[in-house]
Amino acid sequence: AWGEQGTGPGQFSDPTGIAVSATEVFVSDARNGRIQVFDHNGAFQRQFGSPEEGSETATEPLGRPMNLTISNGELYVADYWNDRIQVFSLEGKPLRTIGRSGQGPGELNAPGGGAVATNGDLYVVDFYNQRIQHLDPEGRFIEQWGTTGEVGIWAGEFNYPTDVALATDGTLYVADGYNDRVQVISAQGKFLHKW
Repeated sequence: AWGEQGTGPGQFSDPTGIAVSATEVFVSDARNGRIQVFDHNGAFQRQFGSPEEGSETATEPLGRPMNLTISNGELYVADYWNDRIQVFSLEGKPLRTIGRSGQGPGELNAPGGGAVATNGDLYVVDFYNQRIQHLDPEGRFIEQWGTTGEVGIWAGEFNYPTDVALATDGTLYVADGYNDRVQVISAQGKFLHKW
């Protein structure tokens, strides 16, 4: 184990998300508004995205980074307060942002996490909008599951979803937070089952 409460390198305030590459561990230090990077043994390597670092490391500082995903050598950060997905190189260089605040197609309201398909498509948990959005690599809307802004308890409906994972066959697994369950959606977009 490593880390303790605080704001310094290697310290945390609400570590929320984690992703692991072949050589490093990336941790979203949510309330400190940054990503911290460690080797596999917990030795601090670097940090990026914090307000103190300014525009050199982020298009805008991270608000509250949540769950993380690594795909094709890029780190996808769900930025809960800034209503976007921010994409960094694994070294911490900002590459692009996906989404903007709102309820329309492709817009986000407190994204909690995402998953990236092999073709670059992105599946985003849109927490306050009560939905999962499927976007193309540029962030253009393809489809969604759940009804925008409406809490639901039935199959394919959500109550503050928190994260999503994508299996190698394209099956989508959704952590349906306040419904205390996992929902499974096929690669063709059909509800399969829940538990």
